[in-house]
Amino acid sequence: MEVNPRICLITGANSGIGKAVALQFARLGIKVIIACRNEDRGKQALREIQEETGNLLTELMIVDLSSMSSIRKFSNDFQKKFQRLDVLIHNGANFDHTLRRAVLTEDGFETIFATNYLGPFLMTRLLLPCLFKSSQPRLLTVGTKGLDFYPFANLNFDDLDLKNSNFTTAKAYYNSKLALLMFTINFANRFKGKIDANCIRVTNVAIGNDRLITLPWYLRYVYFIKRQFSITPEQMSKIYITLALSSEIEGMTGLYWDENNKIVNFPSKALNGEIRERLWNITEDILGVSFRDVLVI
Repeated sequence: MEVNPRICLITGANSGIGKAVALQFARLGIKVIIACRNEDRGKQALREIQEETGNLLTELMIVDLSSMSSIRKFSNDFQKKFQRLDVLIHNGANFDHTLRRAVLTEDGFETIFATNYLGPFLMTRLLLPCLFKSSQPRLLTVGTKGLDFYPFANLNFDDLDLKNSNFTTAKAYYNSKLALLMFTINFANRFKGKIDANCIRVTNVAIGNDRLITLPWYLRYVYFIKRQFSITPEQMSKIYITLALSSEIEGMTGLYWDENNKIVNFPSKALNGEIRERLWNITEDILGVSFRDVLVI
């Protein structure tokens, strides 16, 4: 183990790609903080990672990405415990196919938009002091190849989270991912030379049986067929490791990467600078935070 190992925080790491990434980090002797909402599943994942890798530096912290108060508490606890953060990976996401209407969080936000966009935005801001204490801080967000083919993703500033519109799970999910891509580009521009920020375009990845059985019957059939043409979470996790740790990509920021370590184009809707800036400012107002006061650090 390293004397002063790098500290990597990854959300949604109790299963799938997130767990595969955490396992690879742990094998490399890195101090991995897996952040999960479900404590029982988190403890099981932690136990399996520690047993498989022998890395007892791996730790579990509980956070609900849809709850802004949970994120504030989590971030405060993290700063007190670790002070420094080398890699922050926003892997956790919600794509609940069972939703037929907008479900609001305790803060009044639609759940999918809160989990996939507002939560990562707030957590990034609150953990900036820890990232600035790293010699090579990196931020990774996660997009989806599906956004390239979904035609209805569109941010309506009068109803950003669709709680007053015709809600569908797909539109809520892809809108939230579009917003996250825009955040990543703007963050990279603001903090160029200070924090490298990149986004990963996740392709068709096989889901585990534990998740498959929770889906409606017709989706179980669809995903069972798709699984025959999918890559594994372990295969997808390789680009995460490269972007988090490789010295070869140091200084490369604001880019979109696929599973083959190739830079790909962002969806055209993410490239409108005026809309990106408006989204950033509105999000700061909604959450009551600002990145302006840390730009001089």
